[in-house]
Amino acid sequence: MGWLFTEGQTKAELIAHLTQGGPQLHTHRKCVRGTTLWAVQEYKARPGKPFIVAYLIQHERGYGWGYKPVTESMGPAEVSCPVSYLDAVPVAGGPHALQWRERVRRHHAAQKRKRRMLKDAAIGDRMTLVAGLSPQTLALVSKKPVLGRDDDGHLWRVPQRFIESVKSA
Repeated sequence: MGWLFTEGQTKAELIAHLTQGGPQLHTHRKCVRGTTLWAVQEYKARPGKPFIVAYLIQHERGYGWGYKPVTESMGPAEVSCPVSYLDAVPVAGGPHALQWRERVRRHHAAQKRKRRMLKDAAIGDRMTLVAGLSPQTLALVSKKPVLGRDDDGHLWRVPQRFIESVKSA
């Protein structure tokens, strides 16, 4: 399915449109993670059969906001779905849903490990960044926000997703 845009529509109006559901759809839960609106919904004509949907949302400059729905059974590429949504909804049919749920759980477990690693880190510890980034290592200067200093003295703000490991100085 393609993208659906509405001229002049705001982000808030789009989210309301997708989650208020009208007479056919009921939304149990919703949240926005980046450019993805996650929702647990069910059709009123089929009560007791909730499903997870990722609405990819995007702004078309000079036009308005739009979306593309991707259901769990399609195996979305996005992995920011709250784990509580997975626990609340039975697995949709097909192999894509099971594989996607496993990727979501691995993603959240990795994020939890990184948060714990940063919590236990001390100022001055060495951060190793994910492969392909330069500089590859930084000395931890601040934990909130995460800041690191390279060997040349430059200060870098480091998103958590870029940190591979932290080792004591």
